[in-house]
This record gives sequence, structure tokens and C-alpha cells, in this order.
Amino acid sequence: MEGKESMTSCTISVIIPVYREEERINTALDSLLNLPDMRETEIIVSDGHPQATTIAAIKERYRNLEKVVAVRSEKGRGVQMNTGAGHAKGELLLFLHADTVMDDVAWKLLRAACGRSAELGCGAFDLKIDSTKTVFRIIEKVASLRSRMTRLPYGDQGIFIKRDWFDRVSGYPDWPLMEDVGLMRKIRQNHVRPVILRHAVKTSARRWESQGIIYTTVCNWILLLLFFAGVPPYRLARFY
Repeated sequence: MEGKESMTSCTISVIIPVYREEERINTALDSLLNLPDMRETEIIVSDGHPQATTIAAIKERYRNLEKVVAVRSEKGRGVQMNTGAGHAKGELLLFLHADTVMDDVAWKLLRAACGRSAELGCGAFDLKIDSTKTVFRIIEKVASLRSRMTRLPYGDQGIFIKRDWFDRVSGYPDWPLMEDVGLMRKIRQNHVRPVILRHAVKTSARRWESQGIIYTTVCNWILLLLFFAGVPPYRLARFY
């Protein structure tokens, strides 16, 4: 009973940064609101478009739900997630991309982690790409290995973090990219070891398919290497 109580006593805020996600936002909300036991959970949609086009596309039934909060933000994923976090009430913050989906198992693991947040601090999930192509199974395995070795998960792995830790490191850095790696580095500098839960969240293959699988994969690795070599994210963004 103690474990069950610890799971339900921890509140979660799911923060979704969006920019021109009109076609996807209601599917994302459907997926989240159909997860088991969402009583202690709020969903915050942080829209970086000047006209808040994604917020405008949210169905009326979701706009009237107290647990779905829509906020406007300046453009930039890190800025939008910080803005969403500023409106969050949860003890654990989950930053979820609009094209990343959690299943029931992932949600239960997150709630269990929330109950043990004093020892876990922050973390993410393994990565699964929503495609049947064999090459993506290789990318998934490499991504899981990389994140376990470096403890620097990417945003499409569903990063979660205790609210007090998020505030302690002043949230995401205001960078045009690598904001997820920047946050994890700040966490690690405070001697907190991010945990990678052994279950995957599923993310869309759209970027790989639109830009090319090889190009996207190689570009990601080159940008990461240049970042660790000291190239500022603002310069890297020119090549992204």
C-alpha cells in the first residue's frame, strides 16, 4: 500500500511545446487523456506561434477541460517549455513533444517514478520510432545506448524532472537547439544522475522521412560533436 500511495500522491504536469501542430494536437491530447488515472495530472500546451494557431485548433471539449491549459509563448522550444513550466502546478514535469506518444506502460512507469522522485530526480524513456523500416530499429538501439552511456537523453524521449530540480537549475537554456542536452548537463553538474526507464515512448518518423534518414542521423551526430567541442548552439542552428 505504501508504494501505491506514493504513486498517487505525486502530481504530474505534462508540458507540450507546439509550433504549427494544428493537425496533430488533438490526437496528442486524445492519447494523453485516454491514459489510466489522469486525476492528478494537468496538460499544458505552450504555443510559440504569434497567432497561437495550434491553440486555436484544439477542440472545444478540450478547451473546456480544466486540466488542459493553453498558454502563449515566444517561439523556441526551450522558451516554450520554460513558459509552460511557469504555469505548471505538478511536482513532476514531463516535457512531451506533440508527435511523441506514451502508452499505458510508460505512463505507469512515470507515475511510479513520480512516487520515487526524491531518489530519481529526473530521467527519460527509451526511444521508439513510429515506422516499420528496419533501419529505425538500428537508430533506436543506438539512441538507447547513447543515452544510457552519456545520461543525456533527447527531448523526443520524454524528459521528466522534479519541479524543484527544474527550478534549481533555472530550467531549459534559451538556445535555438540542444536545449534538452543543455538541461541534462546542468542537472548532471548538480550531481544528479538522470535515469533512463526501460520502456520506450513512440515518436514520429516525420523528420527522418522528410529530411532523409541518413542525412538526419549524421546531422544529429555532427551537431552533438560540435556542441561538445564548444561550438555555441546559436552557430549550430545555422546548419540545422
